[in-house]
Amino acid sequence: MVHVIGTYLPRMLRHVIWDPLWKMPSQGKNLYLTFDDGPDEVATPQLLEILDRHQASATFFLRGDHAEQQPQMVRDMLSAGHAIGNHTYSHANAWKISSDEYKAELERATDILQQLTGEPIRWMRPPFGRITPAALTWCKHAGQKLVMWDVLPGDFTPTATAAHVAQWTHNRIRPGSIVCLHDNPKSRAVTPAAMAELLPQLQDDGWQLCALPAVREFIPVIREGEAPAEPRMPHARAHREASEKINRQA
Repeated sequence: MVHVIGTYLPRMLRHVIWDPLWKMPSQGKNLYLTFDDGPDEVATPQLLEILDRHQASATFFLRGDHAEQQPQMVRDMLSAGHAIGNHTYSHANAWKISSDEYKAELERATDILQQLTGEPIRWMRPPFGRITPAALTWCKHAGQKLVMWDVLPGDFTPTATAAHVAQWTHNRIRPGSIVCLHDNPKSRAVTPAAMAELLPQLQDDGWQLCALPAVREFIPVIREGEAPAEPRMPHARAHREASEKINRQA
């Protein structure tokens, strides 16, 4: 059920919550695999090897505390051509802490990742997919784009299997899809095996596996002294209820 709600709800929400990036503009058969929660000492090296074997690029949304523990792995991601995004310092839940605490989490992770990579961080994904107006406003000030997804295979759930994750992804992607996967202890036994099965299929079908690009049209820029536009979340209640349901089932 998680993969059903987590895939089809974002496809509806993208029409009413406009500020996040839910999928990339369709440009041929380009696909954007993303991995949350790393670096993980077990899953991440396996994923990097599989991606390299298939000459595929991806985006890793990293926790700041995990990046501190695995600094060389962060550099390896960057040198292999992958993009790196902000996933807060300690996987903070934006709905359970104050806006100031959440901003501090984002800023701390940003500082760590930029020190490790020597490059600005341009992407942010909120843990649990929990969007708030404060997070959207922070992203605009920080020059980071809040990224969601339009395919969630549910690789982090207790019942997930590599075969199901690969099949669900293969059957639900469309040009410009952003796929939300994980490299964490819950997904160690599932996600690398799923990618080893899936990537050859995707490439045989003509898909290009891309990292999110640091292109200005996707990155919010706030000039000095300028106030950002108020984020628009007309269906925030529906987003909250669905997100809570997904996490109860995980």
